[in-house]
Amino acid sequence: MEQSKIIIIAGQDIQLIDFLTIEISKDYHKVYTAPDGEVCFKLAKTIHPNLIIMDTFMPRQSGLETLRALKSEKETKDAEIAVFTAGGNQKDIENLGAVALHKDVTPETIISDIKKLFI
Repeated sequence: MEQSKIIIIAGQDIQLIDFLTIEISKDYHKVYTAPDGEVCFKLAKTIHPNLIIMDTFMPRQSGLETLRALKSEKETKDAEIAVFTAGGNQKDIENLGAVALHKDVTPETIISDIKKLFI
């Protein structure tokens, strides 16, 4: 079995966050959740996750702002990061060193993409 990872899932879509948390936890990974970008950033600096999965649209601090902050900090710059987007920010996300995941697909497709890319 692959070594378990520490993962943060951030966003305001509670149903999607809950689905991802349940599915990723089944593989024995430790999953933390954050309701917005600000909490995600603070949590990441504390727990040093292997992977951060977040939405572009979040209250208090957007996904792009959070991504920029995470990539600029010594403690978090090496974490793998995936950002959900409807497609408009894909280039910005990729230029900042993250993977853009399209959120206009089924939750099952999202989890499949995450597992293929990161887990």
